Amino acid sequence: MPSSEVIYTEASNWLRLVNTICWQMAAIFIPLTLASFVYALNHPVAIIWLGSGSVIMWLIWTYVIYKYICSANDCRAALESIEKEDGVLDKQRFYSNQRLSSHNQRAPVYVLIGSSLVLIIAWVVLYFLRYGHS
Repeated sequence: MPSSEVIYTEASNWLRLVNTICWQMAAIFIPLTLASFVYALNHPVAIIWLGSGSVIMWLIWTYVIYKYICSANDCRAALESIEKEDGVLDKQRFYSNQRLSSHNQRAPVYVLIGSSLVLIIAWVVLYFLRYGHS
């Protein structure tokens, strides 16, 4: 059975990897989504393709991020448990103190859901502004 030090190290590495993946995906998907929306403003013929592609891409990104958030929360819980069981001083409990400073653990999920809804509504509004008066 691996020691708590090995588990702590591996869990910390996994948490860093999850954060890196989430930020890298955001750096790709958010600008692509915004660029497709701006392109559709100037090229209304492409609204349906860009809109549906953008929403599908965004929902895939949202799903992946959600899965990584769940994984990160499980990992963080293990790290907090190790900090507590190993008698780490309160001021040195890095992961436990992060959890305490975050009031709402579901906030990232709410942001993902809200941003997905805003994106869908924006595409629908753009579509009806361009084609609704025809």
